[in-house]
Amino acid sequence: MTDLATVGACGVLAWIAFTDLTDARIDNRANVLLFCAGVIATYAASDPTWHLAAAVVTFASTFFLWQTDNLGGGDVKMLTMIALCLGAAFPWFLVAFGFCAVCVAFARGWMPRRWRRTKMVPMGVAAFPAFALTMSLLQGGV
Repeated sequence: MTDLATVGACGVLAWIAFTDLTDARIDNRANVLLFCAGVIATYAASDPTWHLAAAVVTFASTFFLWQTDNLGGGDVKMLTMIALCLGAAFPWFLVAFGFCAVCVAFARGWMPRRWRRTKMVPMGVAAFPAFALTMSLLQGGV
């Protein structure tokens, strides 16, 4: 993933984390910006097949979770666009994302009541540090 796309995706994910925490929804404009970062990453990749495959598999699995009311529609789009950005590195993101989602779920009890509008855990909050950690590991920063 190019540096420009990485910085852009981190900025968009910070915006998503804030809006998901405060409003319990992920703006479609943010997902469009993540899509743009994913297109840049796919275009810059030596083998774009991994990026497209990760996005298709992620959409198929998260769409099922959305149908069963276990995940929000914005979360489905966000995770699919992150898969498009990361490609073959997406499994590393899932490990970090799982850890961050559990941390957010536990921390949710300490959040102000106005931030706990729904029964769902704000996955956008977990996605931002997981993406940053994954990119840091890929670039040898940790």
